[in-house]
Amino acid sequence: MGLIILINVEELIYSIQNGSERDREKLIEMYKPQILYWTSNLCKRKLDWTNDELSIALMAFNDAIDSFEVKKGANFSTYAKIVIKHRLIDYFKKEQKHRHLSLTIVDEEETEFTPAEIKLATENYYKELERIERVEELQLYQKKLSEFGISFIELTKHSPKHKDTRKRLTYAAQCLVSDINLVKKFQRTKQLPIKELILMTGLSRKVLETGRKYVVAVSLILLNKEFKHLRSFIEIGGDGCEG
Repeated sequence: MGLIILINVEELIYSIQNGSERDREKLIEMYKPQILYWTSNLCKRKLDWTNDELSIALMAFNDAIDSFEVKKGANFSTYAKIVIKHRLIDYFKKEQKHRHLSLTIVDEEETEFTPAEIKLATENYYKELERIERVEELQLYQKKLSEFGISFIELTKHSPKHKDTRKRLTYAAQCLVSDINLVKKFQRTKQLPIKELILMTGLSRKVLETGRKYVVAVSLILLNKEFKHLRSFIEIGGDGCEG
């Protein structure tokens, strides 16, 4: 750890976040022995750089460099270790090996850090995780929309400005997703079932055709559970579709 203490890690991170790949390689080489120690300790077995766990730890360390906020005053080593630990926990969950690893944040090696440092590093980790989730969610949503010939730009342009109109069109989307046969038709044809929705909602053809892109967009969010962040922006009526 002596070398790491002697070099100003924060200055290196600042340089890296401003595009210096040379300093990134330098910081990674500095921390490699520590990453190996942390990861072996967390996995409770001896590892070498051919192990998947260390590859995951190295990717997590890279993400920690990019997401670390120097201004927050957290200790980078604390932050990097916690990012690595959470990433390994996620890995073991996916591999169904999580019983080999404690899911608690604090372990015997973290007693050298203050509770405030651990709390701040953990909060930063979850913020970064949420940011990544939101980006991935938007990418998937964009892909789903494109299957219906809709882009984000078009959606923004055609989204209704009035709250009452949005409410009526959201109701139409609720009616669509409540009927399994309509959902199948919607997904198969990539078209909004206008005739059926006129009967179910009482809305006019003009309203539904004008708001087609919005109804499709809301329906896709309601049909896909993975769109949890996007769902929070939809104003859902309490009564659902009355048909």
